Amino acid sequence: MTRHVILIALTAFLCSCDRTTEPSGAHSTALSPASNSPALAESKLDNAAIASKSIELWDNTGARLQDFAEHCQRLESSVLQLLENPTESQLQNTQQQWRQLHGELRQLTMAMSLATRNPGLFTPLAQALGKIDRQPIAAGYLDSVEGYPNSGLINDISLEINHTTLRQQHGLTADNEASLGLHPLEFILFGETGQRSASDFARQTKSTPELASLNQPQNRRRDYLALSGKLLCDDSAQLARQWNDRQSAIAAPYFALTPPARLQLWHTLLAAEIDALNHQRQIHHCDFAPKGCDIRWRYRGLQSVLNTKDALLPTLARQQRSRWDEGVAAFNVALSAEPRNDAATQDAIAALARALNDRD
Repeated sequence: MTRHVILIALTAFLCSCDRTTEPSGAHSTALSPASNSPALAESKLDNAAIASKSIELWDNTGARLQDFAEHCQRLESSVLQLLENPTESQLQNTQQQWRQLHGELRQLTMAMSLATRNPGLFTPLAQALGKIDRQPIAAGYLDSVEGYPNSGLINDISLEINHTTLRQQHGLTADNEASLGLHPLEFILFGETGQRSASDFARQTKSTPELASLNQPQNRRRDYLALSGKLLCDDSAQLARQWNDRQSAIAAPYFALTPPARLQLWHTLLAAEIDALNHQRQIHHCDFAPKGCDIRWRYRGLQSVLNTKDALLPTLARQQRSRWDEGVAAFNVALSAEPRNDAATQDAIAALARALNDRD
């Protein structure tokens, strides 16, 4: 069975019967030839349904980005509580808030990968994400690391910790020189080896002959933590606003495409996400939190796309459709199993990958 028939299956799966008015001013751009691809041309899908689904996928992501931005405030609030009461218990609470927020963004991996898979079209998205989710980072650029106790922004008293400094220092000479976003916060909250102590955030009131109290590492770390948390929430809110504004630099390129071209983007992203999960490539996205980050966030993000409303079905090979449906059903069962069964979930993802590639 040819590759284009597989894409028909994806088109069938992703295109619902809902009707939504196409926004005015939409026009074809460089990606418009995708509208003539075998996957869409041969399926003879209703154009209004294709437009509706392409809008639904974008808008659903926008709603979840808005939730992410609002939930960021929980992390910011927890950070402030930690600075007010730097106990081990409060540090653990703040670390858990970080894991939760990070996981919510991981659920959107498929949509956010527009920035890396279509960099020319979605450069503004890549720039926005660069302030929120840049990785990997150079830990020593921020704070002390093993062998370098005086390294990083925290220990460089020639730099005042303020909004201007953090934005200027972010990616100053290299991509991994990050001072903004989730992963610098991860390092500050968890430490280099995942053994951060609450005492690292205890306010210091005494000066020494070498350092005034305000320049003590604990105080500068406190200042950094409070400010970086606020900037993360500011940048997350800005991303959500731009995603949901169809005239913005992030959304306008998407809505300038023809509806079939938009849907073709989601086909590509879905196939890439299944392939990445199947081969366990770049899926944990945590370098400092002990035991990494839970892969189930990525699983749930994939599930939210797989379980969209039933589709318009073009002529489709029965065997191929059956194998895909069986894979989706197995994935849902495995992901809801208690106790959790990651092995079964991975088996189901492998089945979906085989279906996509039409291999036995």
